[in-house]
Amino acid sequence: MNTELAGLGRMVVFDLRRSWVRMLVWALVLAVLVVTVVEYQKTTFPTQADRDAYAAIANTPSVSALTGLPYAAATAGGILNIKLWMSNAIALALVSVFLVTRHGRAEEESGRAELLRSAAIGRHAISVAGWIVAALFALVAGLLCGGAAIAVGLPAGGSLLMGLSFTGVAVSFIGVAAVTGQLASTGRAANSWAALVLAAAYLVRALADVNAEGETPQWTTWLSPIGWGQQTRSFGENQWWVLILPVVFAGLCGTLALALESRRDLGAGIIPARPGPVHASALLGRTPLGATFGLPLRLQRTSLIAWTLGVAFAGLFFGGIAKLMEDLVTRLGSSPIGDAITGGSDTPVDGLLGFLLLFTGVLVAGFAVQSTLALRSDETAHGEVEWSTAVSRRGWAGARVAIPAIASAVMLVLGGLMQGASYGAQTGDPAQAWRFAAAGLAYWPTVALVIAVVAALAAVVPRAAAAISWAVYGVLVLLAALGDVLGIPHDVVQATPFWAVPQPGRPDPSWAPVWLMAAGAVVVAALALWRYRERDLASE
Repeated sequence: MNTELAGLGRMVVFDLRRSWVRMLVWALVLAVLVVTVVEYQKTTFPTQADRDAYAAIANTPSVSALTGLPYAAATAGGILNIKLWMSNAIALALVSVFLVTRHGRAEEESGRAELLRSAAIGRHAISVAGWIVAALFALVAGLLCGGAAIAVGLPAGGSLLMGLSFTGVAVSFIGVAAVTGQLASTGRAANSWAALVLAAAYLVRALADVNAEGETPQWTTWLSPIGWGQQTRSFGENQWWVLILPVVFAGLCGTLALALESRRDLGAGIIPARPGPVHASALLGRTPLGATFGLPLRLQRTSLIAWTLGVAFAGLFFGGIAKLMEDLVTRLGSSPIGDAITGGSDTPVDGLLGFLLLFTGVLVAGFAVQSTLALRSDETAHGEVEWSTAVSRRGWAGARVAIPAIASAVMLVLGGLMQGASYGAQTGDPAQAWRFAAAGLAYWPTVALVIAVVAALAAVVPRAAAAISWAVYGVLVLLAALGDVLGIPHDVVQATPFWAVPQPGRPDPSWAPVWLMAAGAVVVAALALWRYRERDLASE
């Protein structure tokens, strides 16, 4: 065997043993979602007339921008694609990116790669093994999704192609993550850059679909791996040949990544971290406040900027499409989907805007999970050094809880402000900006509770904190976004953390759940900080 790949088989087995549980859970969750959505739509659209009526209102710019250009919308498979394709494809792509970084760049950060390379492990074996494991996961997840669709009665060909289109999107971003893992010098940067490429691919695909002619998107959709996945047109034309594109793209990215890895030193990135100033600023330790907050702020600076810009852009996007969706909401009327979108609001447009604002809250909660998990990553990477200094453990942990808490409040206000300003600009009502800024801030107790729970998990079960935190977040997102669509009683959905926040236009709002979540966040965060003071350092 090529000495550059020596030990590849052993590394594949090693990576599988490390990550098989999280991969299995994600694959099963995605497959269960397919079953759940299909079974629900059998109730919502029991006859062909119902499906034809849905197809008549599905082809709107807003639907095209959010979930993709509808095709075969009068079929059960086409409706499944409209409702679930985009979320499953993006979720599988993101998990695959995180797996590549976990088994590649993160190994170099922790020093484990240096230890492995000192044995009979080739230069490229660690990276290639991570790519293989991520690709196997994407393939299994795609086949499970396709098999789940077949099991509930959808056509076998379209079902398998749908599942493999998920795999194709994920494989494309495995290639992207392989390259960003060589360019970046940290795992956090590698994940962030790959996520930015994913966001750009989504935007390119959205613009191509919004400007489509009939069921034919603009040619620019072929510039996006997400566009490739959708152009397989499962349950429609079933264009299998499109699956060649992500395989070729991933192969080219992998070749480039191997060439880059051959040129760089172990632990370094092709793009080096920017050198800092000769003298540290006051933020990094000249004052007691700087000693506590300086380092975590410096480490999260890029992530904070990226998330803030992303939330602002999302707010502008949501406010912009709200006007386009007014006609769709009116035509849906009091149907289950219409009720899910408007939340039972007396004013359908306000209900729609509140529904979109809820997604801003969900997005900010995702930032909160990632940022708060710095408790775990920083403890593993350099906690021993920091805990040996004059910084108290409670202050050390408190800084990493305060940063996402403060930043999330800013993001919620900014997201609401951008959404209200965008909508107000179309309706000639600038006051909408401040109205929705205040409505966005109402989600802060919910996000604060998420932060507190993640901090508590990092304090009590540090090694499992990341997996449990993202699983809990996934459940919350599922309930917030698809609770009504999945057939869960609306009263139950409204009792979940995000829906419990009063939205604009909702009749008889109750603020008791919001105050309860705020109190719970304070109590749980205090318990987490107490636990950090009492327990020993927990290395990986």
